[in-house]
Amino acid sequence: MDKLTLKTKCSYACGDLACVLIGHVVGNYFMFYCTNMIGLTLMAVGTMMFLCRIWDAGNDLIIGAMVDRTHTSRGKARPWILWYFIPTAITAFLMFAAPKDMPAMVKLIWVGAAYFAYTWCYTAVNLPYGSMLPLMTKDSRERTALSTFRFVGVYVGMFTVLGGFLPLVSLIGDGLFKGDRTYAYTIMAAVYCALGACFLYVLYHNCREKVYEEQRAEEEKRGITLEAKKKEDQQRGLKQFFVDVSYLVRNKPWLIAFSVLFLTFFRQPFGTQSLNYFYIYYLGIDETQSAFFSFLTLLVGVPVLPFVPRIIGKWGYKLPLAIGLSLTVLASICQFFAERNLSLIITFGALGSLSFTVLGAAGVAMLADSLEYGDLMFDRRLEGIGTAAYSFSSKAAPAFAGLIATAILAAAGLNTALKLGEGAQQSESAITALRVSMFIIPAVLTLLQIILLAFYPLNKEKYAEVVAQLEARNRKRAEKG
Repeated sequence: MDKLTLKTKCSYACGDLACVLIGHVVGNYFMFYCTNMIGLTLMAVGTMMFLCRIWDAGNDLIIGAMVDRTHTSRGKARPWILWYFIPTAITAFLMFAAPKDMPAMVKLIWVGAAYFAYTWCYTAVNLPYGSMLPLMTKDSRERTALSTFRFVGVYVGMFTVLGGFLPLVSLIGDGLFKGDRTYAYTIMAAVYCALGACFLYVLYHNCREKVYEEQRAEEEKRGITLEAKKKEDQQRGLKQFFVDVSYLVRNKPWLIAFSVLFLTFFRQPFGTQSLNYFYIYYLGIDETQSAFFSFLTLLVGVPVLPFVPRIIGKWGYKLPLAIGLSLTVLASICQFFAERNLSLIITFGALGSLSFTVLGAAGVAMLADSLEYGDLMFDRRLEGIGTAAYSFSSKAAPAFAGLIATAILAAAGLNTALKLGEGAQQSESAITALRVSMFIIPAVLTLLQIILLAFYPLNKEKYAEVVAQLEARNRKRAEKG
């Protein structure tokens, strides 16, 4: 198969750049906006987010099944980007556009309805985007390269969000609204959502599903039309969905890769939901500055990123990931004991971000390789539902973890009504809960990931055998017509 061009790889990276520009604004600042800008309570927002995230997790499986049953001349996953890139941007913007002076219940219904709609629209672009990777190439190195470029998009997006969003909120709020930053959040959300929509269109316009196109060419030689494929899926109905799920559960490499990535998403809310509160109430630092310090911790991963394909190509997935995750465990523990030493917190945070670099670039490629193994074992390609289950984990895991993290902070008595400089009024239990949520719980979850990786069976040699057997099988079928 032809190598992917630089233009294609950069355009594919635009997908994650867009999703981070929109998704990280929502993930990092939506709860803080609701509690500290429009005055909703921590538990009200936490419960609303939990319910929306559960819906979000469920619609992953629905959209994944729909992607597997999408048959068009433009591809299986790619058309979804065109259909939903504008609705995603609009619904995300509405989450930060609640009427500030209305009763609390009205504001809660507004942000809840917007969040509910956003979860469907975001999934309808993010899941097909992930499904495109195994549809663009079968080459494991090219997949790792795509994942690496994808992660470049993640880094650029995160730097743009962490380095720009809150500082601009502060500038606009203090300059135009006399210190009231509520509408500054609305303005900046509009800017970031518009940028995200533009990059999603670049993804759609410049990336093709070459694996799908080759598969369609072989099927056309055998007289199988798009209409026949659609009719076949309609006849299989819901029964095939449960059969497909059973294939995934019996696919050991996929199950382990899925579990490792699930734990990655499960540990995130403990840090992200606590971050702004940790800086304000424990370190006594304005939340807009906390974004800058978070930005610094990510910089260490940038020099490593270009070498990830080479590292994975030489050592495979298990050893580099195990080393990176071990550094994260060590760094998290050191951050906890650093207490209020900001320099040490940033230094160890930067060290821990190395695993974020390697896992982010390699994890999705590892999942895609496991789907090829499933194709060989069960004679069924499951890019849609296979990626949907991964996307499901990215929603269900934060939903439950976010509710747990919120409950921990609420039970510990964290008072979000306090302003900067009033940190001494927070209870000792609230401060302890913030520190445990930020550092100790993520360290324990990362340790579980290391244990799981030890059982991943699909090394370089085994995967090469899988691809060779798949190609031989497909050649025989094409010859038979």
